[in-house]
Amino acid sequence: VAVIIPTFERIDLLGNCLDALPAGMADVDYEVIVAENGADGSGRLALTRGATVISCGQNASFSASNNAAACVAKGEWLLLLNNDTIPAPGFCARMLGTAAALNAAVVGSRTLFPDGSIQQAGIAFRADGVVGMIDVGTVAGSEPRPFDRRVLAVCFCCALVRWEAFNELDGLDPVFINAYEDVDFCLRANEQGHVVAYHAAGNTVHLWSQSNVDVGARVRSAAAGHALLMERWRDKIPTLAKRVGDPLIESLDDGKYTVKER
Repeated sequence: VAVIIPTFERIDLLGNCLDALPAGMADVDYEVIVAENGADGSGRLALTRGATVISCGQNASFSASNNAAACVAKGEWLLLLNNDTIPAPGFCARMLGTAAALNAAVVGSRTLFPDGSIQQAGIAFRADGVVGMIDVGTVAGSEPRPFDRRVLAVCFCCALVRWEAFNELDGLDPVFINAYEDVDFCLRANEQGHVVAYHAAGNTVHLWSQSNVDVGARVRSAAAGHALLMERWRDKIPTLAKRVGDPLIESLDDGKYTVKER
């Protein structure tokens, strides 16, 4: 497994992630590739922990950083991991188990807030294509569908992608700037017949958006990304959902889930 961690500023976040990673990767052969954006010292820190470091310039996007790192990866699997995550012990082996059980090319994990509540339990779609994260802020274990399953899309804050599928799909589309590139990739994977799966037992902590200091830029990129996603996929989502068996929701306050618009 090639663990890919893009980083921009907040060297403290990367340190916390790397400190927790050995226990998280227990019983798994792995390498670590840190995609450094800007000369903030994160590359030097990563080198002291045995990671490979690639420089992406001043501040490449999430898509560009992961794509660049994937080019030098040696693993059969890519583990895409945000730098503001704190990996849980044994998490990767459990995700690989989900991949094997469902014959999946992509596996996205549930993640938690530091207080143990759910940061996200997957992604839900309305029939008109609006995307929401499931069960944000609810008590872990109380979610209505707490089992591994095939889905339309997962979050890439903590996700496994088989390298062959990543290469076949030409990686993440860099036209998406730090928003919705994961959803677009998963929809393309499903369209090509790959299985995208949700790993329900994940307990890796995700601090969520801690490394992105420009809130205004994040809001603008999210709006642009969602508009592009809708242009590409709105008319295809109902058909894909039926093929995959991932039920659509009627509204973001649908009784099936607690959903927060992304």
